[in-house]
Amino acid sequence: MIVTVRLYATLRDLTPDRKGVVELSLPDGSTVAAMIARLGIPPGVVRKVFVGGIAQEESHVLQPGDEVGVFPPIAGGAPGMMAARRTLTMKLKKGVRQMVDEAKARITTLSLEEARARHGKDDVVFVDLRDVRELERDGMIPGAYHCPRGMLEFWIDPESPYHKEIFASGKEFVFYCNLAGRSALAADVARQMGLERVCEMGGGFAAWQGAGFPVAERPRRRPA
Repeated sequence: MIVTVRLYATLRDLTPDRKGVVELSLPDGSTVAAMIARLGIPPGVVRKVFVGGIAQEESHVLQPGDEVGVFPPIAGGAPGMMAARRTLTMKLKKGVRQMVDEAKARITTLSLEEARARHGKDDVVFVDLRDVRELERDGMIPGAYHCPRGMLEFWIDPESPYHKEIFASGKEFVFYCNLAGRSALAADVARQMGLERVCEMGGGFAAWQGAGFPVAERPRRRPA
C-alpha cells in the first residue's frame, strides 16, 4: 500500500529534496511504528503523528492512501537527527522523489483540462492504479479501468498468465493515482515495456476531485 507522509520542521531534512513529502510504500497492515522505522527515523525523534488530521499512537494501523503528518519534539532538538539522515542516505542510492522526477522527464503528463477533454473518448482508457480500498473510500473517475499498481507489469505482458487484453487494444492509456507519483512510475514502466500511447494525469485523482470533475462510487466488496 502507499501512504503520503509529510515530515515537519527538522524532520524535513530526512527527505532527499528536504521538502518533507514522501509517498511511502508499506506492506498492508503496517503500523505507524513500522512507517517510522521504514523512514529510518531513530527512537525519540518523533513526538507526534497525525493520520488524517487525528493524533495517533505508534500502534495505529495505517490504511492505503492515508495522509500522515510527522512532527519532531517541539524544541526541534533531536540528537539522532543527523544519524538518521546518514542512515537514510546509506540505505538509499536513489530516493522515490528522484525516481518520480526522472520518470516524469521521460513521459507525457496531461494537465487536468487535457485529461478532462480525453475522458469518455472511445479510444482512450483511464487506468486507476490505486489500491481498491482507496477506490471504495474516495470513488474513481467514471469508466476508469482499475489496475492495482502491483499488477501492472503482469497485466501488460502478453506472455504473462495474468495478461489483460485491454492492454493489447492499441488504445491510449491515461494513468492516474492519488497524487501523480505512482502514475509517473507506472507510465514510465509501461512505456519501457512497449505501450506506445501512454501518459499520466498531472495532479492525480485528488486534483481531479478537487476540480469538481465527475466521480463515480466504487461499491465495497462483500465479505466472502
